[in-house]
Amino acid sequence: MKVAIFIAIVFAGIVNGQIVRHENALTWPENDHTLGGAIVDFVYEEIGNGSCQVSLPSMVNLFHVVNGFIVPESSSPVEGLYTISAPTHWSLVNGTFKVLILFDRGSAFALEDIVFACDPLAISDINVYSFPQNNLMGEASSTICYRRAFHVGDVLTITFPVRVREFNVTTWNSNYELTTEDNITYTLTGFQAPIGNDFNTEVSFHLVYDMEDGVDRWFSAGDITVSITKAADSEVIIV
Repeated sequence: MKVAIFIAIVFAGIVNGQIVRHENALTWPENDHTLGGAIVDFVYEEIGNGSCQVSLPSMVNLFHVVNGFIVPESSSPVEGLYTISAPTHWSLVNGTFKVLILFDRGSAFALEDIVFACDPLAISDINVYSFPQNNLMGEASSTICYRRAFHVGDVLTITFPVRVREFNVTTWNSNYELTTEDNITYTLTGFQAPIGNDFNTEVSFHLVYDMEDGVDRWFSAGDITVSITKAADSEVIIV
């Protein structure tokens, strides 16, 4: 049986004149059937359109920001580093990033060793909604948010660290074309918004991990690469 323990914790530090902290952790130990883990609230103050970085003492099995986005460019799951942003729906975040952490078996660490820092000047153009949402290793859904918006002629390229079994864009119209040659790199074209129309800032997708041969091929938002080639000026943005 899973044993849940509620611990009220407050760890604070000053970054760019701000007090940032994490608190109110719900924790549970591992057992023969369940990995140990925690649900932690990371509290920020007045970061504007900036971002926050979480530095864990070690790599974990799962790090999922329930109400936030990940910046792949400055995240490294193998090092326990995650940059969190909230490019849309700020009202839903409401000053607190809620994070689910599942430790690797036998590798739990003290929550007070987590470092949390925010920078209002660290603004990312490309952000990926945190995934996977659990450790079932089956499938995941996410959204790419591009602050500068997608326009006619833009090309969106998503590269996964390993192949996936299925990948589909779930929020777009019939004009798009999704192509791949290896089930690792996918290219999306067919955006319709003209220059000056900046409402199309999101592309949502769903993927199924390729686990049929028993090899562990799942990954998280911090492991992927997203690049956008702008048709207007041939500029390439990569994260």
